[in-house]
Amino acid sequence: MFTCDHGDTHFVGYLLRFKPEAKLRIESQLKLGADTRGNRGPMDMNGAEVKRPGDSAWVGYFDPRDTGKVIQDAIRKGQDPRKLKLYTFDEITKVSCPDGKYAIPVGSD
Repeated sequence: MFTCDHGDTHFVGYLLRFKPEAKLRIESQLKLGADTRGNRGPMDMNGAEVKRPGDSAWVGYFDPRDTGKVIQDAIRKGQDPRKLKLYTFDEITKVSCPDGKYAIPVGSD
């Protein structure tokens, strides 16, 4: 959740999920008592995928556009792949306010 007005209103900036193999790896590390605060701990983003609300395509962390798969899926659905909006992981997770400033994650102050 993010805010642009110091917490008066909140909105979803993006959705985050982990691929099944990454989820299993994270869960097993947590069961072993892994520290979730470390930079390379269980929340390592190797298996993470994100998308903006309303988008259909999930974007992986290391294959930021998964372009081939997204284009093939669009063609199978009869869509024109030239009209797709493809974003990188970083573009999706840098949430902006209408005035162009970065949105603030709720609870980060």
